[in-house]
Amino acid sequence: MGRQALTSKGNITFLFSLLLSLLLSLQYCSSTTDTITVNRPLKDGELLISKAKSYALGFFTPGNSTDRRYVGIWYRQIPDQMVVWVANRNSPVNGTSGVLFIDVTGNLVIQDSRTNISVWNTSLDFPATPAPSKAAYSAQIQETGNLVLYRGDQTAAWQSFDYPTNTLLAHMRLGMDTKRGSNLSITSWKSADDPAVGDYALSVQMKGKPQAFLFKDSTRAWRLGSWNGIRWSGLPEMTPDATPYVFTENDDQATEEYSIKDPNMYTIVMLEVI
Repeated sequence: MGRQALTSKGNITFLFSLLLSLLLSLQYCSSTTDTITVNRPLKDGELLISKAKSYALGFFTPGNSTDRRYVGIWYRQIPDQMVVWVANRNSPVNGTSGVLFIDVTGNLVIQDSRTNISVWNTSLDFPATPAPSKAAYSAQIQETGNLVLYRGDQTAAWQSFDYPTNTLLAHMRLGMDTKRGSNLSITSWKSADDPAVGDYALSVQMKGKPQAFLFKDSTRAWRLGSWNGIRWSGLPEMTPDATPYVFTENDDQATEEYSIKDPNMYTIVMLEVI
């Protein structure tokens, strides 16, 4: 009799655990998406997952930091969280009350829901349009690691690839976007615990031949050389066989980017202070 009671109890425990696992799985599947909309914001604790599950976007706390929360993008298939882009790198949310949403103007916004204070937004000036068209705006984390804000007609209004932090992913550009008047450079984190803009920057200068430099503050710390048609002349380690590089120079831009031949290989350029 004692054995039967023990067996029944064990079966009930197993059944309860199984049901709990199924419920958690269903909850995870139902909440997993790659897109936020005007009516579906992203709260702290939730994730956007790219279509093939290579990248995740959500709130995170870096290193040994305790209560500072940032919206970032990281590789999802790597055990150690490797953050490759940070939205509010200079303006964290204190605590877990942050939310990422699309506001009535069509901009992406990070806000502290306790105080209703916005710490970051995409700062886009959209032409006046009827409210229903703004309701169709959406933001999607793509399989490339790019976060794209779409208008109602599915044209891109903004993308994170135009605002790199400390990492270059494949198809991200390094150089000058003359059309927008912006310098596409990467800047180091302040420390492993603080993703705020640090002391080092990798950028391209266009005086004469395009040249890449590593700067510490405003001082040149290292010259990567000029573009020789295949790579930066001072970087023989650049291997076009595995990661082909392309330099584009026209009226709109003077930029370098790379692609990856093997889709199973993760390759990044990260500026990190050691």
